[in-house]
Amino acid sequence: MGQKRSTGSESSNVPSAATTLAILGTLANTTWRMFAPVLILLVAGMVADDRYQTEPLWSLVGTIGGFAIAIWLVYRQYTALTRQDNAAKQDTNKHSTETT
Repeated sequence: MGQKRSTGSESSNVPSAATTLAILGTLANTTWRMFAPVLILLVAGMVADDRYQTEPLWSLVGTIGGFAIAIWLVYRQYTALTRQDNAAKQDTNKHSTETT
């Protein structure tokens, strides 16, 4: 009820291939930022625990440290993307006001 059907003459909401690749690239970039620090520091903690018989002290320290680094890396990525988006919007607004 009340839904508008597409007649084919309207523009489609399907993203372009470039947009899809950009989204997939951002997801891949976010994924390594979330998991690499945690896994690397967890393994380092497990090695330290094995070597010094301190299980699970260094494994926990590595995991918590990895999470902290992951949060920081994702936050940095978010702020960089936000800055790029704001700059693009300002550039678009500047360009549209110059042409009118």
